[in-house]
Amino acid sequence: MHRGDRIPGLPRHAFKLGADYALFKGFTLGGDMVANSGQYLRGDEANLLSQLGGYAVFNLRAVYTFNEHVSVFGRIDNVFDRKYYSFGILGDADEVFPDFEDPRFVSPAQPRGAWVGIRVAL
Repeated sequence: MHRGDRIPGLPRHAFKLGADYALFKGFTLGGDMVANSGQYLRGDEANLLSQLGGYAVFNLRAVYTFNEHVSVFGRIDNVFDRKYYSFGILGDADEVFPDFEDPRFVSPAQPRGAWVGIRVAL
């Protein structure tokens, strides 16, 4: 592999795995894992700068179905509150921040989040 061989913004390796299991009638527990290797920043088509780091994120979910019309669900994303960057780009901030020297702009991924809700089908 040579410099410039990788398309910026796309990890070389990506892996996703998910499963759900019915623990008992009406109750399902599940989860998934998303893993990506490092990626070059958008704008670094020559692949000269260091990559954003790779990451793995784990998510959990549960659903309890009362009947065909009503269910309660819960979800936790990024269970271990992993800190990582999901995207990066090269830019020039001189007009806004004259003393800013680093051309790398990165976007942090979402922190841990949790949701609980009710689904009603009419």
